[in-house]
Amino acid sequence: MHWKQKQFATPVAAFASTLPAPPTHVELQPIDYFYAMFGQESIRLLMDQSNLYSVQKDPNKPVRVTEMKMNRFIGVLMMTGVYSFPEQRIF
Repeated sequence: MHWKQKQFATPVAAFASTLPAPPTHVELQPIDYFYAMFGQESIRLLMDQSNLYSVQKDPNKPVRVTEMKMNRFIGVLMMTGVYSFPEQRIF
């Protein structure tokens, strides 16, 4: 193979889309970002599996995890990963 040096011409990319353009100004709430990462289906799966595991570990004292509790738990995990404090007591 023998390489030749010549001027690079950038090809023009043709893009044909049938999707509408995204909104230019949308203010999302923190919960919108949360659900973008963890959809409702994922939250329900985590909730169901947590409840199942709880019953398997101790059928007499099952932990009842709700979607709201799972959302809060994941939120706490995210916050503790974002902010680092010297002690856990600060949380």
